[in-house]
Amino acid sequence: MIVFDASRISLARECRQLAAAQLADKIGVSSQQVTQWERGEVTPSASNLTKIMNAVDAPPTFFYVQSVAPDASVTAFEQMIVEQLAAINAKLEHLLIPVARQEGRQAAADMTPEEARAHNEAVRERAKKKAGMTR
Repeated sequence: MIVFDASRISLARECRQLAAAQLADKIGVSSQQVTQWERGEVTPSASNLTKIMNAVDAPPTFFYVQSVAPDASVTAFEQMIVEQLAAINAKLEHLLIPVARQEGRQAAADMTPEEARAHNEAVRERAKKKAGMTR
């Protein structure tokens, strides 16, 4: 199931080096509203999500993720595979930091894995955009 991931708002905002107050000003809401969205306390309306996407230059797909919630139909083996893939993904994200540093990305050495993931997703989306594959 695909679900809205509120934490992606802060990832996108931080990737664009914007404070919550700056994002709030850009889209015409209070910084408290942005904080509530980022914490998942409130889900932004479709119009506010569109404003956020435009402010941080992110496609709608950035804010939605595949939910991996286990259910009765998932076998123990399938759950183990999902967990192993998540662990591999986490290790790969750590490898992206040195690659970003090698390419001369600003402050890449100080990036957390989450920041590196957001940065790399943004780079992939820009590449797709240039190739005419999105919006």
